[in-house]
Amino acid sequence: MGLRDWLSELLRGPVPQPSFTTYSRTLELVLPSDRRNVSFRTRITVSWRLPEGTALPDETLVSACDQLVAAARDVTRSFSVLHREEAESALDMELRRLRTHAGPHHAQATLAVDPEDVEFARQARARDLEVMRQQGEVERLATFRDTVLRDAHTARLWWLGTDPNRLIELAKHADDIERAVALIAPPSGTGAQRPGEAAIAELINLFLTGLDPDSRWFLIHQLSRVFCNYDRNDLALQLSTAIPDDTLSTTPDDTGGNGASPTKS
Repeated sequence: MGLRDWLSELLRGPVPQPSFTTYSRTLELVLPSDRRNVSFRTRITVSWRLPEGTALPDETLVSACDQLVAAARDVTRSFSVLHREEAESALDMELRRLRTHAGPHHAQATLAVDPEDVEFARQARARDLEVMRQQGEVERLATFRDTVLRDAHTARLWWLGTDPNRLIELAKHADDIERAVALIAPPSGTGAQRPGEAAIAELINLFLTGLDPDSRWFLIHQLSRVFCNYDRNDLALQLSTAIPDDTLSTTPDDTGGNGASPTKS
């Protein structure tokens, strides 16, 4: 720039800056929280900086306010009224980040909660914590049932613990432990146990318990054959494992084919 241009610029004076005006709008609304029937009372103040002499068209203003309200609802519905300050901070950040149809803006939100809503939320949270505690206890008991009490053998080992002095006493309670495990055992298979199955199993167990050794052996032997006849060799194998006795593998010829009681060797 030469000296003449500099003098001309100096004589012209400062270039006039465009004038702006601030257009503000305050929204009063109720926003949801993370729990039904409990809400935030909300005041949102939003302003736009517009050139002097211009105004926002009504349609643009309504659209921009709808955008702000929708964004505010999405934010507060993930917060509890017990965390009002955190919700207010998150809402401010979201409103300032949002780009509305009306162009750049400045927005600030203030949240308030009625005392009765705060008390309701506290009681609801206490109930939720109690339900979670109970569910945890149920899961703990179910795990105990499915591991320690999954069968009578494991239950006896658990009852015995690491005290060898209880081994003789265990013999006195063996049948009691077996009956107890049968009462609380989970349903077998993938489906739920049908009504009456538990009672039938208990009756069979009581019947077996009351038999003398020879009759008990014969009944178990016959039950193993029934399993095989119904193509449930897996159950027959489990039976022979649970009640080790070489005679459970007796072939049909051992009885002469007439179903008579086989003779124990």
